[in-house]
Amino acid sequence: FPRALSRKTQLELRGLTNSLAAPLRMAGPPRIITSLAFLAYILGRAAADTQQSVQELDVTESLDFEEEEGVIAADGTAPYYIVTRMDLRRCISPVCGGFYVKEVSRRKTVCFDGNKQDDCYVGALDISTLAIGEAEAEKLNERFASGEAIVRGHLEPWDEKSFSGIAKLSATEGWTGVTGKKPKGHNWKVSSTGITCVTYPCPSFMGVELNKARQLYLSGIDVKTKTGASENVSTSVYEQISEGPLIFAGSLERIKGPAGKGRIIVASEWYIRVDHHGCEVDEDCGDTKWCRQLEGGDDDVQSACTPFVGLGDSCEGFTLPWLFERCAPGLICEPADPRIPDLAGTCVEMKDSPVKQLPELISIPETPESNVSSEAETPKSNVLSVAAEYLRRSLS
Repeated sequence: FPRALSRKTQLELRGLTNSLAAPLRMAGPPRIITSLAFLAYILGRAAADTQQSVQELDVTESLDFEEEEGVIAADGTAPYYIVTRMDLRRCISPVCGGFYVKEVSRRKTVCFDGNKQDDCYVGALDISTLAIGEAEAEKLNERFASGEAIVRGHLEPWDEKSFSGIAKLSATEGWTGVTGKKPKGHNWKVSSTGITCVTYPCPSFMGVELNKARQLYLSGIDVKTKTGASENVSTSVYEQISEGPLIFAGSLERIKGPAGKGRIIVASEWYIRVDHHGCEVDEDCGDTKWCRQLEGGDDDVQSACTPFVGLGDSCEGFTLPWLFERCAPGLICEPADPRIPDLAGTCVEMKDSPVKQLPELISIPETPESNVSSEAETPKSNVLSVAAEYLRRSLS
């Protein structure tokens, strides 16, 4: 029998087949009528089973999975972190005095050394790339350290020259909690689907679980039951989601209505993204920053001002736009190997780079036309020799 049919229907059909076996062997019209009735029965039950399976589909269970190696956030590559505890040890910073973080919605976190732990030590939070004001930065630091904010970012080495075994959390997004209550449950980034209905439940929202590859339609957000929020606050939450996504920590609850079954999030806390100052061109960012594309930029802000990197820092190379680094004015990105243009380079002073000597190499003395005796002495050939000389000096 077709796999789309339920087990119960398959058993019923086996009994019906046996009872109809004799009439089906008859000749003439009765055989046709009975066959048509049998076929109508099968199609009717298959349609009923299909409708029932659609109504009773548990999206969460159908998309649920055990944690696997290499599973990343569904909407990007950078995980979301929250602070679990402060480091109260007294010794030199950053070896002590930082805090422990964990990836939200996951049992284990991949630490800087590659091992999986309940939580991981980081020396500090680096929010310089968020391009936010000093007051906003100070507030985000305080809220994150107290466990009242979520940060999306990468665990990176504190310093390549010293404390190489200590990590810092370089933020690409910052989200601050609204109520200040301790979050319970899994974390979901919720956005509007644009779907409106005349009845309920209606799949008006899409939830993506942070740091996991699953998503589901949602019919509502309950921020009143666990947080004590007012009806006006609940209404404002829906208005904010229509303008951009919010993050909710909480549990899933099944609801029923005239349109069937649906899901809502019963939130214990929710988070609003820290505003970042957008830009369109480098001139919008002053002398110490430049305009770089954001990871997961929204409709209003696609780029933000980010600081230049300094002497000895890694720069350029073939990488994602939001990870690209530029050297500060007065420095130049020296390629690690000119023969491999995609490799990242290092910021050096102009006087230390062979590129500084290019103007001298490229200056071609004027040659009277009468003295040009061969194609080898043309400017085109001279440019090739300049390139070869630059390559030789770079490798020496």
